[in-house]
Amino acid sequence: MIQILSGLDACHRHMVLHRDLKPSNLLISEHGLLKIADFGQARILMEPGIDASNNHEEYSRVLDDIDNKDTITSTHDGNATCNTSDVDREEEELGCFTSCVGTRWFRAPELLYGSRNYGLEVDLWSLGCIFAELLTLQPLFPGTADIDQLSRIIGVLGNLDENAWAACSKLPDYGIISFSKVENPAGLEACLPNRSPDEVALVKKLVCYDPAKRATAMELLHDKYFSDEPLPVLVSELRVPLTRKEQDGDSPGGWGDINDMDSDSDSQFDEFGPLNITRTGTGFSIQFP
Repeated sequence: MIQILSGLDACHRHMVLHRDLKPSNLLISEHGLLKIADFGQARILMEPGIDASNNHEEYSRVLDDIDNKDTITSTHDGNATCNTSDVDREEEELGCFTSCVGTRWFRAPELLYGSRNYGLEVDLWSLGCIFAELLTLQPLFPGTADIDQLSRIIGVLGNLDENAWAACSKLPDYGIISFSKVENPAGLEACLPNRSPDEVALVKKLVCYDPAKRATAMELLHDKYFSDEPLPVLVSELRVPLTRKEQDGDSPGGWGDINDMDSDSDSQFDEFGPLNITRTGTGFSIQFP
């Protein structure tokens, strides 16, 4: 967790908004060193008072350095609904963001309600979902569609109203998408069974409706959760799981287990019918009906 926070803090201090934080974009080396990857949907936030239209060339140059139009999204960690090919980059360069970014399971409510005026806080929501998944080994909000995603969030946090976030009524789709009143929301405690109060509190500081109330990465690095006993393990002492190759010897794996793909993925192969997958001397052969 500390490595994730340190990496995100470095991004945010340089006004880099990732917009697609999720487990598969967190890469861990054989020595336990974690790095945040895949900046294909990232954007540079302009400093307050700076007009992006007056810095168009410099802004475009920075975007060219980090942009990757061929972003590959895993189907195992959250059902990506949008990718960089959906983003109108010219429009975004002028300071108007799109809400169609990120991976559904980790998208902040303001994005699901169509907001185009957002900041670093959308990364903080994603971070909270990642932390919850680390604690339970299950996705926090595994929605099968954007409406289902909102429904799952509301079922846990309660209805999104002005008591929860004063500015929620200004969201573009707030008056279009409505849900029946949730009398007894489950609460994050129910989603994090057998976890300590400090762990639940940590997730709560990130998974909340009001973006302004989400704790920053720097604030969380100073949270008592990381300073109280037991102290975090040093990177050099981390136990890194074996790779699939180390577990299975020299035999490749993964492709033969088609059923491992999440049922909510937009990339299902059902339309092709059953696949005939066989191993060859150099890899795999896939035959479509």
